[in-house]
Amino acid sequence: MKTVIILAFIMLFGSCRPGQHSDVVLSSLDRQTLYPALFNVPAQNEWCQWEPSPSEKDSTNVSSDGLCHTRLDTILYYADAGTNRAVIIFGTYEFENGGMVFCHACNPMVSIAVAQKSEQNAWRVINFIKNFGTHGEWSAQPDYRIGRLGRNDFLVEDAGYSNQGIVQNWTFFYHLPSLAASLTLESMDNSMMISDINSLNEWADSIKDISEGNTTSVIVTRQGTWTEEGKEQQSGDQVTEYVLNDSNIFRPVSR
Repeated sequence: MKTVIILAFIMLFGSCRPGQHSDVVLSSLDRQTLYPALFNVPAQNEWCQWEPSPSEKDSTNVSSDGLCHTRLDTILYYADAGTNRAVIIFGTYEFENGGMVFCHACNPMVSIAVAQKSEQNAWRVINFIKNFGTHGEWSAQPDYRIGRLGRNDFLVEDAGYSNQGIVQNWTFFYHLPSLAASLTLESMDNSMMISDINSLNEWADSIKDISEGNTTSVIVTRQGTWTEEGKEQQSGDQVTEYVLNDSNIFRPVSR
């Protein structure tokens, strides 16, 4: 099935929350430096193990030993106006009796830091959100990349899920460095499981960057067939323009 996407404005996994441990200065971005600075524990090989607070026990993956097992998974580099930055992605995984738990719905809890390189070659953490949200499946992270719309950089997450003949894909845009959930692109194909053609959802959205100057705008065109609850089935093209607001979230343009 070709990749299909639809725009939705939902804060599924992250939000523009105040940074934690911001302004921490790091000599490098290796595990031995990152784990003590951001999780307050030393590195143990590729992992760090930390004790969650009472409030964190309900918002992250806590293993059978009562600890959180966190690993540095990905570092993505990008430049903003000539300044080098890094997006550092951690995953907290559930362990039981010393082994990682694997299942379709087992999602690592993601923590994300954004760091900026100084002229002295040190890295200053300008945003860190611990327990940003659960992402992925089968105890694995989704794919991440850096994207650009207009003059704005985004952490882009590509994720998918299939179950009982329904295939869904998502592309999430998180504004950098704020990590605000700016844009969600979604796909759905249920053609393999429906018996009633009037329940068909098989559509594709394309996105076009039409930004000018300091205004970041996109046009999204949905193509295909979709069925909304309580409404008649629709087919064809649906074109909508969106603009990035001061909160770093795309909103539809009123005409």
